[in-house]
Formats: sequence, structure tokens, C-alpha cells
Amino acid sequence: MRSLLRLNPLTSSTQFLCLDLLWELPLALLSFCFYRVNRLLISRLYRRFQSRLGSRATNWRLLNRETLNMPISLPVLMTTGPRWNTHALIGTLGPLKVSQSLSIRTSICLLSAASWTAVIYRFPDFLTVTQFSSLTVDSEKEWSNLLLPQGRYILGIRYYGLLSSPKMPDVRVDGLLTTRSIDTPSNTNEIYADLDKRTNPYYLALHFYIFTLLRLRKIFSQSFVHSELLPVGDPDTEFRYGLILAFHRLVVRMSSSCLNGRRVFLTVYNRASLPVLSEEIKDLNWTSSFFSADGFYLFRFRPLRPDVYPIHESEFKCDLETISSTIEI
Repeated sequence: MRSLLRLNPLTSSTQFLCLDLLWELPLALLSFCFYRVNRLLISRLYRRFQSRLGSRATNWRLLNRETLNMPISLPVLMTTGPRWNTHALIGTLGPLKVSQSLSIRTSICLLSAASWTAVIYRFPDFLTVTQFSSLTVDSEKEWSNLLLPQGRYILGIRYYGLLSSPKMPDVRVDGLLTTRSIDTPSNTNEIYADLDKRTNPYYLALHFYIFTLLRLRKIFSQSFVHSELLPVGDPDTEFRYGLILAFHRLVVRMSSSCLNGRRVFLTVYNRASLPVLSEEIKDLNWTSSFFSADGFYLFRFRPLRPDVYPIHESEFKCDLETISSTIEI
């Protein structure tokens, strides 16, 4: 007879007793060090590359197939933003030299997506300076103006739920129009459908430690786990994350409040941190197909209204379920 066995590897103490940790822990430590060294070296190369963009710095750059085909792109993304947001159309701009202010024609953003967020990063250290979104801007104003200290900045915009004619907006620097809007094709995110085919030993070595970190997350501080796993720069978004085990499937149970004023997005990554599943969860009870390999998952909860409260632990449950064979005597 076949029966379903439900388990949660994040709470089951037996996971900590697995013999394979004897070989996995040393490899995870090497992977962690390898990632840190590569991130340092590649980020330096990337800063040099961006510093030489010249007039191209004022052009919108979409995260699309053309971008990924550039030799430097995938190594940069796999060391600076490896938790791929497969649900947002992403555009970046800069570095822009700002003396006093940066203005964005947010009326275009409001006509482009049901939900969006814009983040200003300081260049060259990429620290988040400020963030605003469809939840915070005045919908009656055509432009949103930001006062900034003198310096160089990167602007990043994420669109969720594209409308009929999405565009990246016009941008002014110190009152002067420096960047004009561009059309953003609605099929841009098709790049994620086969991105996992780029899995190779290098990317696996970079992110091998993440699975082990999640497996042993109870012995690490939450802030450390978050710093290694979660994206930065978007405080509007709530996250839930955990392990994926081979020959298991995800079972999601949530209350109606989770979908009230929110969109719920799920991305599943392999051990190289490349996406193997991208799904918007629209049902209160949802079950995935069985996975063929280990990995990890990340839920993004995007609010559609400013009055949405954080999700309580009891309102959202995610378990792993496996098929086990039993003998009926």
C-alpha cells in the first residue's frame, strides 16, 4: 500500500543526525568561503565595468535574454543577487551623478503594473538609500521627487503584474531629463523558463552552502540566515523560506487573509540557486509536483494596499510531503 508521510525538515530533530552531514559540512564551509571571495572579486570588476558605461549609464537596462547573454552578467547576478525574482520585470539605471535630486515619472509606473517598487542604491557600495513603491506614491502626481546627497546612484525598478502597455519611466536628475521611458515587452521574464540549464559546477560551488545553512538554521542567528538568503532593498515584501528535498513535494495551507490584499509568489531553486519553479499561489490549499532534486524555496508576499498587516505564523503553513511504501500485514 502507498501512503503519504508529511514532515517538516526545519523542525524535525532527526535531520540533524543524518550521517551525510559529516561530508556535507566541510563542503558547505568551503562553498561559503568560495562565495565570499568570488563576490568580492566580481563586484570589483562590475563596479569598474559600470564606471565605464559613460552615456549608456542613462539608458534603461532590462533583465532579459540579451542582458544574460553578456559574459559578465550571470556571474555578477549569481554573486550579488542570486535569489532570482522570477515574478518581477526588472529594470536598472545608472550610475547617475546626482547633485541634489532625482525625479521619476511615477505616473508611468502606475500605468505599467498592478504593483511596483523602486529602490535607490548608492554607488559603488550598493547600499540601499531609499525605497518607494505603488503603496507610497501620490497617484495624482505625475512625478515623484527625491532629495539625495551629492553622489552617484543606481535606480532599480521591479514591476509585478504587468498591465497592457508597461514602460520603464522617464527620469530627471537635478531637474534635467536624462532618461526617457522605454517599452518593456511582457514576455521578458521568459528567460527564467530554462535558466536552470545553466547549472554548472561553478555555480553549484558558489551556493552549495545555502541548503546546509537552511538545514541547520536553528543553530545560527536569524539575522545571519536572512543576510545570506534574502534579497535586500524591498521592505514592502514579506518572505518565507525553507528546504526542498528530492522526491518530496510542497504542501501549502494558508488562511484567506494571506490573499486579501496580497499576491503570493513562490520560487523554487536548485542547489546552484537557479530557479526550477516559478508560481503565483492563488489557492488557499496548494500542492506542488514532486521534485527530483534537493534545493530550497522562497515565498514572496507582495502587498497591494498600504493597510495590509504582516502575516501571522499561524496563517501560513508550508510542509514537505513524501510518498513512502508500507507493508500491510
